[in-house]
Amino acid sequence: MGNENRKMKIGILTLPLHNNYGGILQAYALMTTLKRKGHEARLIKYNPNKPISKWKLPFAIIKRLISKYILGRDIVILKEKKVKKDNQNIQEFIDQYVQPQTKELFGSHTLTQLSSYKFDACIVGSDQVWREKYNPKFIKNYFFDFISDDNIKKISYAASFGVDTWDYDPVTTKELKILAGKFDALSVREDSGVRLCKEHLGINAELVLDPTMLLQKSDYEQLIVSKLGGENNLLLYILDETSQKKAIIEAVSHAGNYNSFSIGHSKEDEPNPSIINWIEGFSSAQFVVTDSFHGCVFSIIFNIPFIVIGNNDRGLARFNSLLSLFKLEGRLVTNKNNLKSITDEQIDWEKVNTILGDQKAKALAFLDNSLKN
Repeated sequence: MGNENRKMKIGILTLPLHNNYGGILQAYALMTTLKRKGHEARLIKYNPNKPISKWKLPFAIIKRLISKYILGRDIVILKEKKVKKDNQNIQEFIDQYVQPQTKELFGSHTLTQLSSYKFDACIVGSDQVWREKYNPKFIKNYFFDFISDDNIKKISYAASFGVDTWDYDPVTTKELKILAGKFDALSVREDSGVRLCKEHLGINAELVLDPTMLLQKSDYEQLIVSKLGGENNLLLYILDETSQKKAIIEAVSHAGNYNSFSIGHSKEDEPNPSIINWIEGFSSAQFVVTDSFHGCVFSIIFNIPFIVIGNNDRGLARFNSLLSLFKLEGRLVTNKNNLKSITDEQIDWEKVNTILGDQKAKALAFLDNSLKN
C-alpha cells in the first residue's frame, strides 16, 4: 500500500452542534465516512463564544430577573439549566456517536492548542460554516487562520455560504482570499457557492453533496429503535411556524387525508426529541412537509414524497441548489396555490437515486484525492 492511502489524523471543524439535528447528523456522517476509509477522524469541539463563568453567573441572573419582572421582558431566568434540559436527549447521540472529540475550546486564541493533536489534515464543513450572519467575528477561524504548519492539509468539504450573495466587507474579503488560497482542496455544498468562491476568492471550488448523503438509507435505519405505527403518516418538520405555512400544511393534510405528526424542537416544557427519534420520523412517514434543508435531504435519502416551503431567512440558495441537482425544483412551494398538482405528482425515485449514486461517487473521490499525499 502506497503513501497515498495511509491512515491520517483528521480534525473536523464545523459550527457548534448544540441542538441542530441536521448539523449534528452531517458531522456524524462525515466522521463515519472518514473512519470507514481507515482514517482517524476527530471533531474539533470549538465554540467561538465563551460561556458565562461561574463567578459572573449570579450577576447575569440578577440582570435577567430585573429584565423579566421590572422591565417585563419575556426571558428565561435559568437559561443555562433550561438549555441543558431541553437538549439532554440530543446530547446523548453526540456523546455516543459523534466521537472522538478534542477538548472543549472557547475563543479564537485557544485554537492553537490543536497542535497537540498532531492532525495530518483539517476539514472545515459542512453546514453554513461560511455564512457571515452566523460567523461575523470568527469567520477567519473557519478558513483555518490558526493553522501555520504547511504540512497540515487544509480542506473544505461541502462548506456553505447559505445565501447566494457575498456579505463580507472588502477588508474581510481580502483576508479570506489569502486564507482560501492556502487550501489544498476546496468544495462547497451549493452551486451558488462555486460562483461566490470564483468571483470573490479567486478559487475554483467543487460542488459536492451534503455529508449526510454520503451514508446509505440503511446506515440510518440501523440507528432506529422503533417506527411510528399507523398509515398515511404526514411528517411535519417546521423550523419557523407562520400562518402561511399552517395554511399549506392544512391543505396538504386535507388533500391526502393524512394523519399528521411533528418531529423537532419541543414547544412545551419537555426535552427535545432525540436524534434517533428525528430519524424515526422520516422512516415512518408517507409524506413530508418541511421548511428545513436537512428535512429536504432526509426526505430524498428515505425516498419519501415531500414539499419544502421556501425559508428565505435561513437561506433559500441551499434549497434551490439541492432541488436543482436532483431535478426536483417543483417540490419547492411558497404558498398553497397549485399544491394538489405538486402533491399528486409522482417522484421518479429511480432517477433520483441514480443521481445520488453518481454524486456520492464524485464526492467520495473528492475526499480521497484531497487526502492523498
